[in-house]
Formats: sequence, C-alpha cells, structure tokens
Amino acid sequence: MNSLQQDDFGAPDDENPEWTDDDFEWAVESQDFSDIFAVTEFLARRAEILQAGESAGMDRAFFWQFQPTKPGFEDRVAAALQSVLASIRHAAE
Repeated sequence: MNSLQQDDFGAPDDENPEWTDDDFEWAVESQDFSDIFAVTEFLARRAEILQAGESAGMDRAFFWQFQPTKPGFEDRVAAALQSVLASIRHAAE
C-alpha cells in the first residue's frame, strides 16, 4: 500500500478533487523515479500493460504482486509471464 494520504494534498477543490482509496493504491511516488518525465513514461507503459491484461481477462488486482507503483514493474510482469509461457510450452511437449 502506498504511504500517500489525503491530508498530503490539502483541501479538495474543483481542480484537485478528493482522491478515492483506489487512487491512493495505484499512485506512484515521484521520489522513486529520476524525474517527472520518468514518472509520466512509467504511467503510460503501466496503463498499456493493465489494458492488455484486462483485454486478456486479467483483473487489475492480478498485477499487485508485481509492485505496480514501483520502477521495474514492466520487467517483473514480463519475466513472470515469460516463465509461465515457458512452463506451458514445456508441459505441452
């Protein structure tokens, strides 16, 4: 779970609405990345992975085991799925 809390952002308003519990769970912390560009690129890649997973029938919760708010998420997902595919191919032989 993320260490961010609603109080970290002040009072909600039209430009900065109140965050939901889901927003906090999926939020990244900028200090985990080199700069804001790295954060933006990470979020775009993560969104693609989550969309691909949903298209394949995987619930977003499936990805929690791969630390989806931390750098390296893509690599952890890829390694796990490649391992599963290798096991399936081996079992099919």
